[in-house]
Amino acid sequence: MKKIFFALLFCISINAFAYDQYTVNNQLELTATTTSTVALPLNLKRTYLLIINKGAANILVKFGSAHSGTEGVVVVPNGNYEPFKAPVDPVYIRSASGSQAMLVLEGQY
Repeated sequence: MKKIFFALLFCISINAFAYDQYTVNNQLELTATTTSTVALPLNLKRTYLLIINKGAANILVKFGSAHSGTEGVVVVPNGNYEPFKAPVDPVYIRSASGSQAMLVLEGQY
């Protein structure tokens, strides 16, 4: 009986993870500067987004339109930003100072 229970539990666990899978379509090594630039264009099929700050200063991330000041999500050095629901709007990036290395992953189911 224990073997059947654990086998059933294992099957349920595998199926639960299958619904959370996606395919990473873009993996971009970018450099954020003090000028707001488009990291990713509008993508209505975007279902996953991960932004990793590999630099030494903050990176600002904004969706929909370019930065006009210091607005946006702040990604600290060696930190990351992974929204629960990926926005489909264009993704703009800007560094707080200098040029900062970053990695952007974009995916869809």
